[in-house]
Amino acid sequence: MSNIVNYLIFPTTLSVIVKGKTYTINREDAKYAQVLELALNNEEEELYKLLNVTSVIAENLGIEITNGLVTYNGENLPKALNRMIITMYEQRLTNIQPLINFWNKLKLNPSYRPLNFLSEFIEANNVVINENGNLILYKIVGRTKEKDVFLDLYTHTFKHEFGVPVSMPRNKVDDNIDNTCSEGLNMMASY
Repeated sequence: MSNIVNYLIFPTTLSVIVKGKTYTINREDAKYAQVLELALNNEEEELYKLLNVTSVIAENLGIEITNGLVTYNGENLPKALNRMIITMYEQRLTNIQPLINFWNKLKLNPSYRPLNFLSEFIEANNVVINENGNLILYKIVGRTKEKDVFLDLYTHTFKHEFGVPVSMPRNKVDDNIDNTCSEGLNMMASY
């Protein structure tokens, strides 16, 4: 059985007290009608979930946010990834699962540099991360006469075909992250 939900209705806002915390909802807020209905029906647990959706989701994903620092299953996240999650949390955006999926994949990389700097690259370049945690990146390539086959612009020898993974031996990868255009693949492409 839920507790009695205390609330006050004002001309432009609704204030409710849920689990000892006061929430004020503007009448223009898309959740206003739902919050009012839940308050009228003393649905404290449902109100808590609605008003703390990011906290509930964070809790379910194993994320803890303390003093602006994000930990995931006890691990500190890289600074930029931390900032991205905090920003989403502050804006009450709830779909942080792509960032968690990205981190789970990234931490499998044995190199130090990607773990600490790839999220900086993503943040600085507004790279999209899909639901699976994969990065959506674009590469400038040159056309060939073959359908759906392209070549790199540097040497015109490295093939890129739709649906075919691009790879090369790791010792041939240019690991200088300052080289944005290089032979074959560069470090950013190898993350």
